Amino acid sequence: MPKNKPNVFDGQAIGASEFFQTHWQQAPYLFKQTGIDLSCLPDAEELFALAGTEGVQSRIVFTEDQRCYQAIYDEPDAWNEVAHHHPTLLVSDIEKWYPEARQLLAWFPFIKSWRFDDLMMSFAPEGASVGAHTDHYDVFLLQVQGSRQWSYDDQATNDPAWVSDSELAVIEQHQAEHTVELYAGDMLYFPPGVIHHGISTSSDCVTCSIGLRAPADAELLQAVMEL
Repeated sequence: MPKNKPNVFDGQAIGASEFFQTHWQQAPYLFKQTGIDLSCLPDAEELFALAGTEGVQSRIVFTEDQRCYQAIYDEPDAWNEVAHHHPTLLVSDIEKWYPEARQLLAWFPFIKSWRFDDLMMSFAPEGASVGAHTDHYDVFLLQVQGSRQWSYDDQATNDPAWVSDSELAVIEQHQAEHTVELYAGDMLYFPPGVIHHGISTSSDCVTCSIGLRAPADAELLQAVMEL
């Protein structure tokens, strides 16, 4: 019977089993031209509308000096006030407030056994960033619209140098090992603790963050066997 279920590994140079053996919670991996159907995700206008909905968690991250970063929480109308400070709008729990977005998970069949966390989406004009940082969880960063340049390392950093006077946790003068530009359909995987820094290179940059909680070993094995 021909395979008709979507899978993020289709057409990639690496299969699911090899990915979990060599990259999962070990090293980043770049997925190019995944073919993921992005039509189920909100566009920039819809993101701003969601951010203005009662109960939706959002924040505007901006910087006045490209070193220290600040955030305005749950006030999307403040965008124009900081528009000259390279702001980024981030909206959490997209799958909860925009149910169509759940269709995206069909491309990640292994997530059903991995305790999916949430979908977060961001909009950023050209030059905007949230700074070099690390995450404490596994994340797939999918470019939905426009383009974004990512700089990142090969492995996790145990003791990064944080900007001491920044409101948000960002890393000081990070010298990345890799730099790549992502376009719609491209995606990067980052394990916990790997420093990464994204900068919008277009006026209409929309990125989707697929956050995962780490599974138990038995759950991971079952997930791979089901692919």
